[in-house]
Amino acid sequence: MRKILRRLRLIALTGAVATGLGLGAMAVTATPAFAANGPCHDLTIAQPTPLHFNPSDSSPTVKFLPNQYTVTGSCAYLNNLSENRWYMQVNYIGPNNNGGYGYIWVQRLNFGAMHLCDVSSEFNFFSIGSGTCPLYAY
Repeated sequence: MRKILRRLRLIALTGAVATGLGLGAMAVTATPAFAANGPCHDLTIAQPTPLHFNPSDSSPTVKFLPNQYTVTGSCAYLNNLSENRWYMQVNYIGPNNNGGYGYIWVQRLNFGAMHLCDVSSEFNFFSIGSGTCPLYAY
């Protein structure tokens, strides 16, 4: 009888430890994918919208975003000269980020498709390529 009770306690203890380890791993890996540190905002307009590691269509996609997903960024835009495409630098702290950023083709963004950036999400628009929203060659 004692052996059975010991086994049952051991099984219960092992289950509790395994559950605790599982929850601990979940808490460690369940970090938010996007940092809300703007200051520029936009909405995705494609389902899905690929978020790339680099400002290039041939760059690995690190995440697919749903339609109407709010993204924030540094207000920096990159002109991929070889593709003839502009990309918004987006705050992204999830897996496979590029220094805390990812990149979305502006034609997949509500304001970016019009070559505008929205500062502080208050419909305070500037042209992409302006001093507020610079366009860098990539």
